[in-house]
Amino acid sequence: MFAAYAMSIGVGDPATNYTVIIDTGSSNTWVGATKPYVTTETSISTGEGINITYGSGVVLGKEWLDTVTLASGLIIHNQSIGAASNATGFAPFEGIIGLGPTSDTNRTVFNETTGSFINGTIPTVMDNALAQGVIDTEVLGVSFSPITGNNSNSSINGQLSFGGIDQSRLVGDVTYTPRTSKWPASRYWGIDANLTYGQTALGNDSSNSGIVDTGTSVVVIADDLYDIYLDAIPGAYYDNVTQLTAIPLDSVSSLQNFTVYISGEPFVLDAVTQLLPADQNVEAGGVVGLRYSYITPLGWNTTSGLFDWVLGMKFLERYYAVFDTQNNQVGLAYTNHTFAAVS
Repeated sequence: MFAAYAMSIGVGDPATNYTVIIDTGSSNTWVGATKPYVTTETSISTGEGINITYGSGVVLGKEWLDTVTLASGLIIHNQSIGAASNATGFAPFEGIIGLGPTSDTNRTVFNETTGSFINGTIPTVMDNALAQGVIDTEVLGVSFSPITGNNSNSSINGQLSFGGIDQSRLVGDVTYTPRTSKWPASRYWGIDANLTYGQTALGNDSSNSGIVDTGTSVVVIADDLYDIYLDAIPGAYYDNVTQLTAIPLDSVSSLQNFTVYISGEPFVLDAVTQLLPADQNVEAGGVVGLRYSYITPLGWNTTSGLFDWVLGMKFLERYYAVFDTQNNQVGLAYTNHTFAAVS
């Protein structure tokens, strides 16, 4: 199974190109995981260090200001860039482009003399793009589409729109919802939503809060919500090898819609779109005689005081997503591949 969506960015002048994970679930941009950061005449050391913790690993290194090239005509100057000296859990990628809210950069830079974290945020790529007139509005449109075939690592099937949305990529209107005020989802692109599986509510009557995150591979829900999902599918279990939900073939026909209600509008993963295509089983580490669902447990319950779910790339392959800093909101829209079968 494809682990992440990535893009190539240039750092410095002349630029060194790095393949970095596209991550709306974090906000710092850094390189050096598998290819060292290369300084040029545009590189300015801040004299500070970086220490960033992710779900997949930890990054340590130094902070620089440098020129970042996103694409032709999308060039940002004096952007904070982390040069990793120690980065685990990110291979084969060479870094991350952080497209989350500015708030998530707080206490990611530290004083190398004292070792103390510095309170305060640093401008993100999107912040500087707006400030330097590279984009007219701080809006990011994300279009992914389902991966086909059993060689998913070679697929190029996404588009980022910096400074707006691409209407040709969506069907109908965008449904917007404000960023949540509930901590800690409020630190990220977090929103309130109601989840159901079939006719069964996942959670209480009030909205759960969660995160819309391009850097998470699948859909993860709080463990008590996951237990409801699992119990409704005969013979299903969490598979530690694939880190997906294994489903016996004779239970596939009983799968029901997994629905996320945002501002009252339903965004559905039907039976087909919940499942890894069968011809990708082996690549994901699975076996031929099972099917595998992208809906998996988060690792804590809704009573933990943390966020309740994450809508990752397997959800976002079915919907167009808008991350609107200007209006402090997230939007979703249907696409031509929302319900398309993939083989």
